[in-house]
Amino acid sequence: MRTKLVVIPVLLALALGQSFVHGQDGDAKKPEPKAAGKKPNLAAAQRVASKLFPFKKDQILHYSMEVSKIAANGDTKDKKIRRYTLEVRQGDDDKINNKVHHVLEYLIDGELRQREYFLRVDGSIACSRRIYGPKEHARPFEITEPQTILKSTLTVNDEWKWSGKIGKTPGSSVTKVLEEVFLKIGEKSYPCIVVQMTFDGKDESKGTSKRWYSPDVGLVKEVIEVKTPTEGFKTEILFKKSDSAKKK
Repeated sequence: MRTKLVVIPVLLALALGQSFVHGQDGDAKKPEPKAAGKKPNLAAAQRVASKLFPFKKDQILHYSMEVSKIAANGDTKDKKIRRYTLEVRQGDDDKINNKVHHVLEYLIDGELRQREYFLRVDGSIACSRRIYGPKEHARPFEITEPQTILKSTLTVNDEWKWSGKIGKTPGSSVTKVLEEVFLKIGEKSYPCIVVQMTFDGKDESKGTSKRWYSPDVGLVKEVIEVKTPTEGFKTEILFKKSDSAKKK
């Protein structure tokens, strides 16, 4: 499990940790979301971390999630697809080293599987801790230095780097703002800014996470690819809806 836990862009461990324990198999292709040709040209006030990664109490974001396991050489001939529901909600704020953190909780098929602790630093959003696993199997991983997820203001071609430890394992990442696009999901078109993170772990694991963020909504799509010396994974997450239901 070590390799799977080290490669951790946002939501990555969700896809890897227990993704083949339950869920439905299937090879049928569902319609891909399409990006319109025109660029949204987001105003500066819309390209800020607080708009693209909003924290909203009592709001639940609903996603579909597909996970496929493929050979390390990229062969997809025998790949299997697992499908899940994913819910993201904000828990109670907590403190790490006397600093207030917002806590996001991730539920796969209704079961709490991950918590992430986010810190605001001069308008940027950084992750300081991740807790993986359900209930009594939950394992905390401190991130030192905190890993910046989004800079305070984003512009195409912006880039930033991180190096540190996730738990006891060293790693590094490079994050770049790729473009602005309209992403059509169903009948709705979302103006998005696209951000890609590449990750290298000292245990020979490598991964990329490409994310589409839309102002006031947050993450609307993510495609994650992970490779180790022996296997590979691909995860696709797609926004479905949000609601304001209270936590149970």
